[in-house]
Amino acid sequence: MPILILTREIKTRKHYSSTFIDSKTGQRCGPFCITGSAKHLLSLALSKPLNLTLPMLKKYLWLLLFIALPLKAVHAQDDKKIKPRIATSDGFEEPQTGSARVILLKNGNTLFLNFSLKNGITVTLYGPDHKKKSQSGMEIEGFRQRALKNAELKGYFEADGNLLVFIEKQMGSELNLFRILISGTTGKKISETRIKTIENVSLMRLGVVEFSTMARSGFIVRKDPNSEYYAILTFNSFEKGNKRVHVSHYSPGNNLIRESFYDSPGKKFTFIDPVDLYVNKDHYVCLITYLFNTRRTGGKASAVGIAKLDAGDTDFHGSILEDSDDYTVKNVAMKLNSNNGSLYLVSRIDHRKKGKGAVNPNSNDLLRFRRTKLLVNIIDPDKMKSTGSFLVTQDLLNQYVNKYLGYKHAYGGEIQDFLINEDNSITLLYEELDRKVHHHSYQSSGGSTQGGMDTYSTRLGEIGISILDTRGKELDAYAVPKAQITEGSVYEFNLYNRNQTDWKFRRKITRDEVMGYYSYDALQLGGNQILIYNDYIKNFNNERTNYRSIKNVKYVSETNTLFAIYDGKNIDRQFLFGEPGKKNSNFINMEMISKNRDNTGFATMMVEKRGKKKVAKVLWVDFK
Repeated sequence: MPILILTREIKTRKHYSSTFIDSKTGQRCGPFCITGSAKHLLSLALSKPLNLTLPMLKKYLWLLLFIALPLKAVHAQDDKKIKPRIATSDGFEEPQTGSARVILLKNGNTLFLNFSLKNGITVTLYGPDHKKKSQSGMEIEGFRQRALKNAELKGYFEADGNLLVFIEKQMGSELNLFRILISGTTGKKISETRIKTIENVSLMRLGVVEFSTMARSGFIVRKDPNSEYYAILTFNSFEKGNKRVHVSHYSPGNNLIRESFYDSPGKKFTFIDPVDLYVNKDHYVCLITYLFNTRRTGGKASAVGIAKLDAGDTDFHGSILEDSDDYTVKNVAMKLNSNNGSLYLVSRIDHRKKGKGAVNPNSNDLLRFRRTKLLVNIIDPDKMKSTGSFLVTQDLLNQYVNKYLGYKHAYGGEIQDFLINEDNSITLLYEELDRKVHHHSYQSSGGSTQGGMDTYSTRLGEIGISILDTRGKELDAYAVPKAQITEGSVYEFNLYNRNQTDWKFRRKITRDEVMGYYSYDALQLGGNQILIYNDYIKNFNNERTNYRSIKNVKYVSETNTLFAIYDGKNIDRQFLFGEPGKKNSNFINMEMISKNRDNTGFATMMVEKRGKKKVAKVLWVDFK
């Protein structure tokens, strides 16, 4: 923690001033300074001989006493610093191609999965002692291994002591969903099942969908965060009527509990875009859809539909969210509040046209920071109605970034995830995302243009945290300076979706294949958030918190992993692996993070770099 020093000028004028002093370096700093030994500060004060009169000497001695008093307290604070328990596996070569995932199991084992074009899936099993117990290779039977590069990971999680992996693959005119069951005790494959198939969806037809108002055919897999029940949504945009959306609800043992098709309430809408799914044990599956018509199909009406498939029911029952015809939904995230059983739905919307909390779509603020406009609905799952809603405001967050990060405008970060707290408040996790398109053209020797291509990049910038009560009042907010540049495009709800679906299949071509090392993640500890990210040592040592002074991270192999904790006043940043050497780097993969049940620790893959030599390890971290 910084030490607050009160000084008095030894002049005729009685002028007092205060500042934060880094107790290790004796230098002036802001709310992000790092605590060290306060002895350095005292020695600094004593290092210069002074020629003072007796009255001045008395004042100087009082100043020294004021400095010395916090010494014991500062050392006590150092002792209270969070020191996470860290364990690592033996080293192995970092996977340079394909993709990898880590999963913590309830029995204490950890599975490291490496997907590759050559070997299919290689599973390494680590025991509770973090020692390697076995390694098993398994081929995917449903399609050629090299076709993995064109497949999509739709979900992976533990169920009944084993690991389930869901992979979506286009095969001819069929879109298939494969479920692979891997033993949680041996790491070997138990079974592989083509569990779902959507017919007559050729790549050509899927390409047509990309340029139409229809959503793309495919699958959504969701697991209950508080149990091992899960559901699969099958969406066929080419089907007619009420056969487009189908939901299957499964037990931890992979037994089908119930299934049903879904149609819009009253069949008032032609087009259905399923946007999210929530599973609550064996009680129900809740479905959120975006419903709309076109001029050809009955007008340009739109709405948000919410429906539930209850235990014992064979059909969905649901309704339209109140006032949802006032806005266009772009993306959503849904979670259960275990304290009271309500569902929290956070939606990114274009704008609200009328009604309470209306936003002028032509306002400068909205046009510049449209991506920050969020709507929160608190839903009663029994009545399938919203019991309260509010548009998110972030006045405290704006004040914080203006005061500490040097912003001259409002914070423009996009929503990445949200957490529900014990007091029913919610913590919104933001990140500045500046996406750019780079146009490249190629010319012949004569100067005429022969062709061109576009590439994309994203600046993943400052982290913003905002805490709101159930009525939308902002209770607290803070921000952490960060700047990372990666190829490819990153969008809202990246943290929410990152561990549930999709992958970047590495082919050693572009830097967007290492995107999994960028952005950040958040844990909960005693009501506070622990923010984890990779950054340059130069940024860590930077005493300035102005975002313009932060160096952009372009090479993750030169970073070290940090964690930041906000105590309500100051932000304490520390190296996760301790003070690194000048040529050393220790950084983790954010995309692979698998959290423990109480969200106070995780496992992932880390990379140790010593000079030019790199070695990968499985990492276990516990902040509890």
